[in-house]
Amino acid sequence: MKRLAVFLSVLAICGGTGMAGCGEEKTGEYPAYESVADRPADAEYAFESELEGEKSPYPLSAGRVFYVSAEGSSSNDGLSEAAPLDLAAVNSQAFQAQLTAGDSILFRRGDTFGNLTITNVSGSEDNPVTLSAYGEGEAPFFRYSGNPVVIAYCGNFVVRDLKIEVVGVDRAPSNPSQRAGLSLVYDHPGDRKFENIYIFDNEIFSESVQKNTFGIEVTAASQNWDSRPVGVLKNVHIKRNTVHDLGRSGIHTIGWLVDEGYNNVDPAMYEDIFIDENVVYNIGCMGIYITCCTNSTINRNLVYSAGIYDKSELMEGECGIMALCADGMDIMYNEIYGCRDQEV
Repeated sequence: MKRLAVFLSVLAICGGTGMAGCGEEKTGEYPAYESVADRPADAEYAFESELEGEKSPYPLSAGRVFYVSAEGSSSNDGLSEAAPLDLAAVNSQAFQAQLTAGDSILFRRGDTFGNLTITNVSGSEDNPVTLSAYGEGEAPFFRYSGNPVVIAYCGNFVVRDLKIEVVGVDRAPSNPSQRAGLSLVYDHPGDRKFENIYIFDNEIFSESVQKNTFGIEVTAASQNWDSRPVGVLKNVHIKRNTVHDLGRSGIHTIGWLVDEGYNNVDPAMYEDIFIDENVVYNIGCMGIYITCCTNSTINRNLVYSAGIYDKSELMEGECGIMALCADGMDIMYNEIYGCRDQEV
């Protein structure tokens, strides 16, 4: 409950004979203007309100904070801005093995980094592990000629406020070297299940739509239909990201059957996937492409200039938004324009 106070200072301009604005005909002169800018309040009123403050759209981590900078060192403990870690330390299995619920890994704003890969790290439902930024200036910048940021087999995890460029190879049907800026990986998970992923306020892009690149990718491969993961990932929020200048798709979820060489078509693989309030533009194929999902949304996104690759190669196809093999979808309040046919 909040206690709100209102401070009032009132300068009366009515009440005497001949004063204007009191329902009487004006006679005489207006009173001289008197500023109340520096006058103490005449009265104070307070009241109780049941309204809460703005609630964070993701749980906030409440644990240790590790700082990482371009000038950091693996010999530092990373627990203060004065003794930051380097990226190599964060990528090490030893470091990731000691992470617990509520830990945050913050990258210094204005710094440039290479590949970041976090594997088998999970927080708790109300106290996730967070990747984010600290300091002033531009968002920390990850640039790599592979997959710049990979989050593999993680749950109860937040990724926010990062800038990511995926350096891709040129588009060609014979070239399998596809790359994604931010990749959430659950390949061949066995019986493991994961939940509660929050991807907020990131910018993700590549050099151009001529590259074999994706923006944000959720992927889970299996050998065949019988081994496909069911319910492998639940409650994923991909919101308020800006994704642009990519050759394949801006944001997508996908499953892959390795032996058959085609997409998993089971909508029970992912559940509660929310791709909302993103801006996606300048995409070679699909703007937003969601597959294998149940009870999910694609709402309030702005998608424009998709399907603009200039060669007649199908890849994902060409459109602003597509849901394939999905059960129980809301697709509402999106604005989509300027999409072309990819010359197919």
